[in-house]
Amino acid sequence: MKKLVVLSLCSLLLLPGCFDIETNLVLEKDLSGTAGLSITIDMESMVYVIATMTRAFAGEEGPPTEEELTAAREEMLTTMEGEEEDLSDEEMWKEAEMELPEGFELLEMNMVQEGLVTRIDYLVAFPHISRLHELKLSEPGREEAPMPGEPSAEDFDAISDPFSDFQFIDEGDTYLLQTQMSNPVDEAREDGMGMGMEGMDEMLEKIFANLQLAMTIQVPGEVVEHNATRTEGKNLIWVFNIETLRSETMTDMEYLMVRFRK
Repeated sequence: MKKLVVLSLCSLLLLPGCFDIETNLVLEKDLSGTAGLSITIDMESMVYVIATMTRAFAGEEGPPTEEELTAAREEMLTTMEGEEEDLSDEEMWKEAEMELPEGFELLEMNMVQEGLVTRIDYLVAFPHISRLHELKLSEPGREEAPMPGEPSAEDFDAISDPFSDFQFIDEGDTYLLQTQMSNPVDEAREDGMGMGMEGMDEMLEKIFANLQLAMTIQVPGEVVEHNATRTEGKNLIWVFNIETLRSETMTDMEYLMVRFRK
């Protein structure tokens, strides 16, 4: 385990690769709780993109060959290995704790990397739901701000700032908890990641084909209203993929919300 959050993977290209993002929020009666984030980043989908772009820059047409795909995969593995930092588990934990706002506590931090796939699990206790937006994730070992145009963790709010949009409203007899779901596909386009290349939209489709965003919220009081996609016991669960992110249902869903009694 070399890094807390392997968001330097983003700097391999101006594209994030395929990933699953699972956010978990458990709220206690006193409105303290735990916030968890699990990220699985699979850069395998980028192999095709790199090989295709290499051919395009060389003035060649048509899909990449198996040899070109193998070369692109090996190049990505080499790049990822070169970006690893020799931080021990203890050093990473200490650095992560230093980044936390006052009153927050790091409970869990794990990272496993196998080939082009990396999984990160992160769990933090927070003192009050009204302060959840203060929790942000950064890249340990980065001592300087990224250069202009250099991708970094901060480029993708769904990863680096997953709780910034949470709103907690005291309605008297009830509480309202709501948040907007970040859309990495739109973020990629808005940040100019298409670079104006012909066929880049198709590449984005391929990159995000297996994208999944999931959020689970558990509240202490009786739930009187919610718009979760499904429930499991006390857990309210929202799950989205590239199709549902573009659907009318998602477009009309301004917030993910739950209203519950005090």
